[in-house]
Amino acid sequence: PPAAVTAETARLAYYVSPLSDKGLLSQQTRDALKAIRSAARGNQIVKLRAFVAGTGDLRRIGSIVGETFGEAHQPIPAVSVILVG
Repeated sequence: PPAAVTAETARLAYYVSPLSDKGLLSQQTRDALKAIRSAARGNQIVKLRAFVAGTGDLRRIGSIVGETFGEAHQPIPAVSVILVG
């Protein structure tokens, strides 16, 4: 994913995905992305922030986001991953 993107500030909106406890990181991430894309209703998503619990998850989030948006032929958003716990 890119480090930064440009967007028109007058049209920015903030969405939060529902928490998921089913499956592993990949499934939880895909469910969250599906919810965010649905809430955005076709508008471009420019930035994502993910909170993860393990150091291995830090690297995987970017690739999952890239795959998901690539499969949908949408621009890949910038991603911030925060290690918690």
